[in-house]
Amino acid sequence: MKTVKIGATVLSVLLGVHSVAAQEITLFDSEGEAIAYIDAADADWTVYLWDGTPVAYLDSEGDAFAMYGFNGKHLGW
Repeated sequence: MKTVKIGATVLSVLLGVHSVAAQEITLFDSEGEAIAYIDAADADWTVYLWDGTPVAYLDSEGDAFAMYGFNGKHLGW
């Protein structure tokens, strides 16, 4: 399985649009390939790989979000 790494800057930019009424937010790797998406319609803001595997979720911390893997590890803000 390809390891998914999302830099803090990229995550911050993506989360800056959290108020947009999008159903899905696509996440890209450093080569511009779409590798995952955030289900914005889901109240849990779950991050899925394109094969449907859930890999992380976003947790609201005031006006920001923190990302956690389902293993409980904090992945970033």
